Amino acid sequence: HALYRSLIAATALSLLTPAGLCDDDSGSKRRSRVDWAEIELSGLYPETQQLPGLFGDLLESLPSIRDRFRQAERDRSVKGVVLRIGGVETGWGKLNELQEAIRSLPATGKPVWAVLHDASMKDYLLACACDRIVAPESATMMLTGLRAEVTFYKNLFELLDIQPDMLRVGAYKSAAEPYTRTEMSDEFRQEMEELLDDQFDEFVSQVAKARDIEPDQVQAIIDEGLLSARRAQAEPILPPCGSQVPGPPVVPCCTGENPANPA
Repeated sequence: HALYRSLIAATALSLLTPAGLCDDDSGSKRRSRVDWAEIELSGLYPETQQLPGLFGDLLESLPSIRDRFRQAERDRSVKGVVLRIGGVETGWGKLNELQEAIRSLPATGKPVWAVLHDASMKDYLLACACDRIVAPESATMMLTGLRAEVTFYKNLFELLDIQPDMLRVGAYKSAAEPYTRTEMSDEFRQEMEELLDDQFDEFVSQVAKARDIEPDQVQAIIDEGLLSARRAQAEPILPPCGSQVPGPPVVPCCTGENPANPA
């Protein structure tokens, strides 16, 4: 089923075509039709198209998803885009490319709505590039900070009687450490901490800019940890409540318009 959905998504945009009532200048009701493209964002997004394994799914590549955004941008019948974001696992560099692709749509007059359910840090950062964030009341915002881990293989190599032969030049050249040590050196730990600090500061800066709040407020929200959608409403993360996703009727949602990205 997942493979089938991936193949369909790679060839065409799924259009939501709701019909609704709106007021014209005379105050009378008239029937209107709005077409929205729906795109799902999740997974790794490799640089090139990957073939599925024996029991695996076809992974959508980064160029492929960017092509879908360009298609939505060029298609005159598409009035806006709904992004269903969840489980994005790509690196921070690719995440920035996806943000650029999202921001290109409002520049053409097409609003972008993000739908979140269980949002990670990366999911929420992508949503901040959209005009509006939508989440059901059961959603959770997992803004819990960043972490990193390193696997060390020295004990395994000794068990297998393998002797790694590596040359290290300089205290901060730590590429060989996972194969020659059982724990981080002080220099390696310093490198990792500084890298995480830089990534975290960039995350805080982007969220603060998108939500039009101070970085200290973003830091305080992250320090609180896991947030429900209702709790997030009380913060400048997901206010206010009442709107729905464009398309067929859905359950009541909590929504928040990005002040720096008005639709």
